[in-house]
Amino acid sequence: MKKIVIPAIALLMMLILSAAANELSGETIETTFAVGGMTCNSCVSRVGRAVAALDGIEKISINLRTGRVAVVHDSSVSADTIADAIIRAGYPARAAN
Repeated sequence: MKKIVIPAIALLMMLILSAAANELSGETIETTFAVGGMTCNSCVSRVGRAVAALDGIEKISINLRTGRVAVVHDSSVSADTIADAIIRAGYPARAAN
């Protein structure tokens, strides 16, 4: 009896983990933003924190010299939502791609 129960429990765990993995593996998008007004590393930190606070953000790359912010995010997060977060942090932003 135990041999039947253990594989059934293992199968159930695999199904649960598989469902969770499918939910987490949503499509990701990389969006680049042109951000104005960043003049120092504190600006970079402020923009980074504003974007990182959003759900669905996977990676943020900020280039102070070019004023570009590249964000890898879940497809459920719109470019407008990210741009709004940057704007609320005090920097003009628009999607560049």
